[in-house]
Amino acid sequence: MTNKFPKSFYFKLSFIIFFVLLGYYHNHNFIQATLNDESLSANESFNLIVREVMKLPNNVENDEGISEYISEYAQPGNQVPYQIHEEILLDDNYAIAKQSADQFNAALDNRALNDAFLRQMNHMRVTKGWEKIQFGEHLEEGVLRRVEEMGEYHYLSSITADGADFRAHFPNVSDAEYRFGENLYELYISAGDVHLTTWENEKILADYLFDVYADAVSLSNYDIYQSQYVSIYASPTDYSVDEVPYVRLVVSLVLDTEGGI
Repeated sequence: MTNKFPKSFYFKLSFIIFFVLLGYYHNHNFIQATLNDESLSANESFNLIVREVMKLPNNVENDEGISEYISEYAQPGNQVPYQIHEEILLDDNYAIAKQSADQFNAALDNRALNDAFLRQMNHMRVTKGWEKIQFGEHLEEGVLRRVEEMGEYHYLSSITADGADFRAHFPNVSDAEYRFGENLYELYISAGDVHLTTWENEKILADYLFDVYADAVSLSNYDIYQSQYVSIYASPTDYSVDEVPYVRLVVSLVLDTEGGI
């Protein structure tokens, strides 16, 4: 004889599933980074995720009280430039994130990254019958300035930190306002995440970034571009620094309808 659960059981089960999914939706960056952090045990990861989803107080003695200094803008998708509070700059978690970010930036070879990214880009363009796109050496200085600025001021936007259009970082390029397009991307990742090490291999990093941009750059209006430059910058962040040291990765892909200055 089959036992049937009362209707109230299914209602409660649906209610639980709904709130689990809702918790994941609002905390997916934190959850994913915590699960990928190899420095944490399974129990530590579980406790951190539960505390974040349930908004329980943090019991880490070292970071007691640091949460009050976290900026209201410290969240994915922030478009407002800001600087981190000096109290957080002295925090142990922040120091861990800074060490990981500095190591990532020091290991990055931008030319190797662009060469690998271009191979992916041009393979796609050839299959669509488009002309191959070139390495935009004339874009290098401006793009590097862009990612560093957005990294150090913890925002993602088409403007500079002082409110100008991003094209202001390319003063030597004529008619930049008509020629340039820019695609931005950011990722918050735990300082202990294995990807920060594997992405020191520019080919692996280029594969990941092209997957991120593939849908956009394969649109029909992208066939007009003749040159491009992509770069990535890592910076420590105050996002959830009271619980987990995070590194924020910001990427800028600038495309030009011409091949040079």
